Amino acid sequence: MNDAKTGVESAVKADFAQVPLPPDGAEGEVTEASAPADSSQPQAEVAILEFEDPAGMIEEVPLNHPFRWKGEWLRKVSIRRLTFAEALRVNEEAQKAGREVTSIDLFAAMTALSAPVIRGMEATDADRVTKACLPFLPLTEEDRASP
Repeated sequence: MNDAKTGVESAVKADFAQVPLPPDGAEGEVTEASAPADSSQPQAEVAILEFEDPAGMIEEVPLNHPFRWKGEWLRKVSIRRLTFAEALRVNEEAQKAGREVTSIDLFAAMTALSAPVIRGMEATDADRVTKACLPFLPLTEEDRASP
């Protein structure tokens, strides 16, 4: 078996079961976040890359206080590093909403949980999850300027 095929087969697979869905009754509604991008601005091309250590891009945080969300028990939270394009998209969505991007916006994207779910978690679990997210955050200008 060639190395490319082996790498693809061993790559981390996306778990779409954890992707938040719109609220019940919102099917078919178009909101600013779900509306198609402005067609006058072409979307930048993003390469789909195969990372050498995909497991190094994910951290699992077991919850001390599991909870049911959308009919499923959540016993751990998977945190994954964002691509540059994903981080830009989070920033653009905040700007479209007329606000600055916050850490919780990035935490939500990194965990595939919504910001309201993260805020609703038991405080110690939420603290552990957000602390585990911190090393995965993109550097700020301030971070880059530090020696």
